Amino acid sequence: MENTKNGLKRSFLSSDGSLVVHAGERLGRGIVTSSITTPIVNSTSCFFKNTSELIDFKEKRIECHEYARYGNPTTRVLEEKISALEGAEATLIVSSGMCANTVMLLALVPKGGHIVTTTDCYTETRMFIETFLPKLGISVTLIDSADIAGLQDVVNNQEVSMFFTESPTNPFLRCVDIELVSKICHKKGTLVCIDGTVASPLNQKALALGADLVIQSATKYIGGHNDVLAGCISGSTKLVSE
Repeated sequence: MENTKNGLKRSFLSSDGSLVVHAGERLGRGIVTSSITTPIVNSTSCFFKNTSELIDFKEKRIECHEYARYGNPTTRVLEEKISALEGAEATLIVSSGMCANTVMLLALVPKGGHIVTTTDCYTETRMFIETFLPKLGISVTLIDSADIAGLQDVVNNQEVSMFFTESPTNPFLRCVDIELVSKICHKKGTLVCIDGTVASPLNQKALALGADLVIQSATKYIGGHNDVLAGCISGSTKLVSE
């Protein structure tokens, strides 16, 4: 068993089922309440008790919320829950799955960079990669989901910033050998990002298999009830912070 900061035990968080219910909730959410369900915080702004607290926050001696665009106590709970399910250091919640894809690509593929992706891919994602990224001076190589030799050839002969694919793919449900492609890419310093929306973190742990980042459209199976529009990016604190 492991102690949390507030002294509570969390040995029961040993399965995905327990993580779905409890992770990020009563064992550390930043909302003082005894309610079982995490309240929705509607405020766009938060206050500081005094100038000293504001200075401590700005100089990174304490963590707290400031403005809703940077996160709020409710979304923080969801980020911690997704991180627990993915086995990630950090998660960023955004407005949709496509927002997660575009934000990640714009942040991590530099001007003049090169991205490799697969032909079987969510149509809007592929359109963004093929039509918009080249406007930023980013070159794109498309390969078949099963073309391991093609991936090796590209990363061995060109400087590739990122390999991005879905697994399983949308719509044909083709699975990529995440462990193998991660090893191939990491030998050349290429980042690997997997869109795991179709599998969800309950059926696939892309980070444990070697991927650097995993993206989910939470609108789909994570939401599950056709009443949520959201996306998430999970991985190391360094990459997610970028």
